[in-house]
Order: sequence, then structure tokens, then C-alpha cells
Amino acid sequence: HYQATVRQGETQSDLLAIFREILIALGDLSANMFKDWSSSLPSPHHVNVSLVVVVPRYSLLPYIARVNASLQEQLDRENISLVTLVHRETCGSGRQREGVENSSSVCVECPTGFYKSSADDSSCLSCGPYQNTSERGSRASTDCLCVPGFASNTSGDCVACGQGTFKQSLGSACSACPAGTYNSETSVTSLSQCQTCPLNSFSLPGSIQMEDCSCNAGYTSLAGQNCTACPLGTYKLVSGSQACTACEVGKYSEVSASATNTCIACAAGTFSASFRASACSQCPNDTSSLQGSGQCSCRPGFYTSSSSTNVSDCLPCGQGRYSEQLGSTFCVKCFAGKFHTLTNSSSPSDCVACPAGKYKSESDTECIACPANSTSSDASVSVYNCTCAAGYSRSDSQTCLPCPAGLFKSLAGNAPCLVCPEGTYNELVGSTFCTACAGSDVSSLLASTSVSNCSCKAGFELNGTACTACPPGTFKTTIGTDSCSPCANSSYSSQSSSTTCLSCPLHSTTLAEGATDCLCDVGYELSHGSCSPCIAGHFKEHVSNGACELCANGSFSNHSAASSCELCPADSFSSSSSIHGVSTCSQCPQHSVSDVGAGDLLECHCLAGYSFNGSDFSCRMCEAGKFKNNTGNEPCSPCPQGSFASAPGATTCRSCDPGLYQDADGASSCMECSNSSYMNASGAVSCLPCPDNMTSILDPRSCVCLKGFSPAGLSCLPCGIGTYKANVGDDECLLCPPG
Repeated sequence: HYQATVRQGETQSDLLAIFREILIALGDLSANMFKDWSSSLPSPHHVNVSLVVVVPRYSLLPYIARVNASLQEQLDRENISLVTLVHRETCGSGRQREGVENSSSVCVECPTGFYKSSADDSSCLSCGPYQNTSERGSRASTDCLCVPGFASNTSGDCVACGQGTFKQSLGSACSACPAGTYNSETSVTSLSQCQTCPLNSFSLPGSIQMEDCSCNAGYTSLAGQNCTACPLGTYKLVSGSQACTACEVGKYSEVSASATNTCIACAAGTFSASFRASACSQCPNDTSSLQGSGQCSCRPGFYTSSSSTNVSDCLPCGQGRYSEQLGSTFCVKCFAGKFHTLTNSSSPSDCVACPAGKYKSESDTECIACPANSTSSDASVSVYNCTCAAGYSRSDSQTCLPCPAGLFKSLAGNAPCLVCPEGTYNELVGSTFCTACAGSDVSSLLASTSVSNCSCKAGFELNGTACTACPPGTFKTTIGTDSCSPCANSSYSSQSSSTTCLSCPLHSTTLAEGATDCLCDVGYELSHGSCSPCIAGHFKEHVSNGACELCANGSFSNHSAASSCELCPADSFSSSSSIHGVSTCSQCPQHSVSDVGAGDLLECHCLAGYSFNGSDFSCRMCEAGKFKNNTGNEPCSPCPQGSFASAPGATTCRSCDPGLYQDADGASSCMECSNSSYMNASGAVSCLPCPDNMTSILDPRSCVCLKGFSPAGLSCLPCGIGTYKANVGDDECLLCPPG
């Protein structure tokens, strides 16, 4: 703290400004060390200045001494009288002065329940209601925490812990009373104040009254009484005052106070007819039950009428019947074709097949014998399974009748009698076979009844008194004495005794009636016994069994079954080998042409400007300096002297222009005449020399006079005395200018 007197003629504000500048000007007092600056005006001629700086405690006294000395020296220069110069240490945060405030006062820690955040000499502040600090010397209001039994709300105030909660320590939140306890008080400071629920009951965390305690699973309470165990035959899965759940009909339980579903299904052959059963009962005689049944029913092999409700009315199934199901109200007949002589049968496997010669339908109650002249296999189910004996067939009245003459039946069965086939006859009734006509060339019509019906068979004709075979190319379809007939066009018979002619195969025909073989059509050849189309590159122009021919050179066929070949179009060619024909013509090489029907690659001729290359059979462009002016396969020719071809593929050579020349063959460009020569015509092989005193530097097509020379007819003479000529050309000499 510093106090100074105002200098003569200055105001207090002037003194404040000067005083502050002096303090800041001190080298050891930098701006970032200022923590506080204040002033007061005790009288018109004095100013009190308080300055708080932060320096390390170990250097405080040397620092104050140095500052005071420097300050006194500066104030003397400014004629400011320093009245007092006092130093006192300031108490920090969490501390306050003890006793009277003077330089000898001691800083002590704030007591519990108080705090101080500023680093000055102010007093510690008291914490709010129901708040305390955990230790002395607290430095912030946040060190003030709610006391046990109280907790902070959203506004930061400490309020009492509500019912069902407690708080044992300083600063923590209220905790819910644990499960199985309750608390109806507020501001509770201990877990021991949460009351335990009665025996066999339970509560949720944070419960506030004993009524919140509910019976445990497996226990129940009626009308507010204590929780008691669920009796046998019941269970309870959840906590609460609900009643115990009874076991269903067909189930039982031997466990009390069960918190799980301990109900067990009654075993097969036992039952429980009521709820809450603690045991199952055995089923009476002739009855049984499935697992988990509430009643007994007639067992398999027995039945009761659908109107009866008494299990004592169970009756056994009779012969030929059975019941597989428990509680059947009827018995099932054995399947058709089966029967048994048992009583109380419980399985269809007891039914056995009716023996051979008997049958049983669905409506029959026993096996029945088959009608006369018939029999049946085992397990027959109908009279229709009774089949007639050999030589007999069934009539519409299900009677087995004998086969008439001309018919027969060799096997037992219900099939009708069969007619005797061609070449046989039958004169008897009920026959099991037919008799063959005598002789391999004799036959008879179907269902013949006498030997007199035998005659020449099909494929044979009567020749005198004997039957002879029809020759190849003829046929006969009927039995009798008719003659054989020739095969029609497009049909044939290749063997004797034919009864019919065969149609020619696909893509073949005949040339006349009575043919013994067929010939392949135009465009087809005989291959492996059938007519196959000529492949592409081949042709056949006549009906025959000959082979297809190769298309000749210069022709082609691009499809099968061709009867002729086409000529190759222009600019293409074909050349067939001895094995493969040509199905398409090949295109002539690029830059070549051919006539229609060209039969070889060499018939393709290179265009003008191109020559034939025998190594790869291509047409190559003439090189620069060469030319070819016709279509053909000859090589390109070099351009003669005096001409050139600058680009490849030339059809002619161009003559050298005037002023240019070429003295070699096969050139791709011309050369310009030198400055001392010229050429005024095209196609030159050399240049002409310029006359004396002349040059062609301006134009290689003509010569002009050199500098200092002027034209004189066909020659150039030097400029005379007093004249000059500064440029090349045919200008006259000029007079020298004056001077």
C-alpha cells in the first residue's frame, strides 16, 4: 500500500497517472504481474494507492525492497512526497485473517462449512442450508456438499431424501432402499433404517410401505394374511398376492411352494379328471389313455357306441374287424381281399389274404368262392378277379363261356378269346390253340374255321398248282390265287415274296415301275446306305447313286445339295483341292482385281501403282521413285532421268520443272540448278552454265547480271566509270550521286 502527496499545481488525477507510469516503468514490475490496482482519495492533497502483484514467496522481501527503493527515487524526481510505504502479505483462497487486520495478522484456513475462492483479505463465506464441507480450507462453493439425509435438486438446493430412500454420506445422491425392504420416513441417513419385508415376501427397490411387499413366487396371501406356500397340485410363477395356479386336468404336482410349473402329465394308462391333482389314477380294464389324459377310453381292439359315456361299455371287435385308435366308436373291416377269425384285433396286420379261388369285396364279411370255370389269385377283392380258364372268356353276365370255332384262348384270364392268326385255323369250340396250314407258302385268313381256308399266302402267287414267291420288284398283299403286282414309281421291293413295296427313302426316287432299288436325287449321293446332300463346294446334276463332284476352279457352291456350281464374281477366285471343294470364293488381295471365274490367286492382277510380291502373294505399293501404269503382276519400273515420283504408289513419273534437273534413274525428287547454272525447260537431266558475269541466284530458270554489271544484249558488261549497280538483276547501272 502506498500513500503520496499531490504536487503544487497538479490535480489528484494527474498524480494517479504519474504514479501508475512510475510503477510500470520499473524494470521488475511487468504488466502481466498486476493482479489488482485500486486507489482512494483521503484528502484533496493525498492519494492512496493499493497494488497487488504475484511473485514467488521466496523472493518476496528482496523484491519489495528493490521496488520501494526504485519507487522512492522516481517520486523524488517528480517532487511527489511519499507519505507511507507499507507491505503486507494477502491471504489466498481458502484462507482468512485471524484477529485485527494489520501487518502482523495471521492467515488461517476456512473452517468446515465455509469456503473462500478469492485471493484477498475477505472473510470465508458460509455454505448454504443443509450443506457442509468435507475438510477445512475449502476454496469454492462447489466444495459445499449436502449433508447425509439430503441431496441436491435441479436448482442446487439441498432437500430431504424422500420415502423409500436414504443417504449415509456427504455429497452423494439419495439411494433407493434395496429390494425386499421399505421406508416411510424422509431424511433417512442409514441403510439400517430401511425395514425388511415380512417372511416369504418381496418388494421392489425404493418401496415406501409394508403394503409394497408382495408374496414371493410359490407363495400366496388371501385377504391380507401372511404369505403361505402353494399346496400340492398348484404353483405360482410370479411374486404378488395372486392365487396359486392349479394344475390342468390330466396333470399333477407333488411339490408345494413351487415357483415353477411343476405340473407333470399323467403317464399313458393313467388319468386325472380334476384340477389341482397331486396324483394320477389307473385306467379300468379294457380301457387306456394317452399321456396327459383327463379320462380313459376304450383301448385298441375295443369300441363303444358314440352315444355311450361309460367306459364300462367297451365291446371287443368281431371277426374280420379291428380298431387301432384309443377311444374308437366303431371297428374297421379288413381290407378287401383279406379276413381274420380273431376277436379284439387292434391291427390291420391281423387280416390275412383270401386263398386262391376265393375273393372278398369291401362289402363282404367273408371270402367267397369264384364262379364255375374260373379261379383267382390270393387276396382277390372282387368277382372280377376271378378269371376264366384257358379256352373260356367272360360274358356280360360274368359267366365263363367256351371260345367258338376260329377263336382260341391259351391262358387263364378275363381277356376275350383271340382270333386264329393268318396261316392257321380252328374247327373246335373251347380250343386253347389254332392249327397251322401245311406248307411254308400257304396261309389262311384270320379266324379260319377249316383246313379248306388255306391258300397261297401274301407274297406268293398261284403258278399252275403250286404257290411261288413274287419276284423282286413285285408284291402281293392278300391271301389267295391273285397274281403279284409291280411296285409303283418311287417305291421298290428288293427281295422275293414281298407283301408290300417300300417307299423310297428321303431324297431318292426310281426311274420306272417294278424297281428293286432307289436312286439318289440330284444334289445327293449314296453314303452309308442313305442319300446324303452334297456338301458345300460339291455338286451332282443327275439322278444316280454316284458320288458328288468337286466344283471346278473358278466356281463354288455355298450350300448343300447343289446340282451345279456358280462362277466366282469379279475380284475373287477359287482353286479346289483333290479332296475339298470350294464353298465360297476368296477375295483377291488388296489392291488387285480379277475377271469373273478366276481359278487361281495368280489370276488376281495388281492395280496400277502396285506390284506383285511372290513371298506373301500381296500387292505392294510402288516405292517412291518408281511407277507402274498398268494392271498386272509385273514389277514397278524406276522413273527415268529427268523425272521423279515423290510418293509411293505412283502410276506415272513427273518431269522435273524448269530450274530443276535429275541425272539418275529411280529418283523421288529433282535437284535445283546451282547459282552459276540454269534450266528453262522441264524434264532436264542437267543444267546449262550461265554466261560470264551472270548468275541464277534469283531464279534457277534464267541467268541475270551480277552486282556491278548491267545487261548488254545477251551478255553483261561492267558499270562504267562514275556509275554503279548495288543489286543482282538486269537493272541498268546508276550514276554515282554528287559528292
